Amino acid sequence: MKKVMSRFGSVLSLGVFGLACAFGQPTTTTFSLNTGVAGVTTGTISGGQSALFSPSGLVGGSTTRSFAAQTFTPTTAGSYTFGVGSATYDAVLVVYQGAFDPANPGANVLVVNDDSDGQPPAGSTATITGCGGSAGLCPKVTSTLSANTNYTVVVTTYGGSPSFSVVPVSFYVFGQPVAVGGAGPVPIPTLGEWGMIGLGGLLVLFAWQRLRKMDSAGVA
Repeated sequence: MKKVMSRFGSVLSLGVFGLACAFGQPTTTTFSLNTGVAGVTTGTISGGQSALFSPSGLVGGSTTRSFAAQTFTPTTAGSYTFGVGSATYDAVLVVYQGAFDPANPGANVLVVNDDSDGQPPAGSTATITGCGGSAGLCPKVTSTLSANTNYTVVVTTYGGSPSFSVVPVSFYVFGQPVAVGGAGPVPIPTLGEWGMIGLGGLLVLFAWQRLRKMDSAGVA
């Protein structure tokens, strides 16, 4: 019986490992920045340079820009790619670690991105439909983030836009699951992830059936 339990434990471990691999794969979390969406704030950034493509563009100057902001919290430390999937204008993405103050937009800035290659992250399910008529004008950044730390994503315009509505915006985060606006998302597994889940389940079922047969046969 001890041998049976040992074999069962080994196969069960493989099943659990398969499940762990499945849920350890990067996940695409998409959400909308729009008025009326929980956690989304809109307003204007006070001050800044006439062109925004780096953190220095948020310091000094007198250019006013409209913005939409949302907070998110990674569940696991690691590399994350986040960006805009669609907007009606040349969008700029600003990521803050911690709080974002529209009256002091240069504080707590982690990264700023204006343009990108127009492609979704490799392996993600994000869709890039374009910003201002071009996918290349949709910003995208990759950065290493800490677990259980609040970050704020801000989408604004390249130039001044004091009375321009920047919403709605389609936004995505590619990495481990994140809690958006204080609510934890339920990521949908990809086909590959479902395959790993199924394999793990089959291994557990096979081990259980073997255990029953060998136990009924009186195997010691």
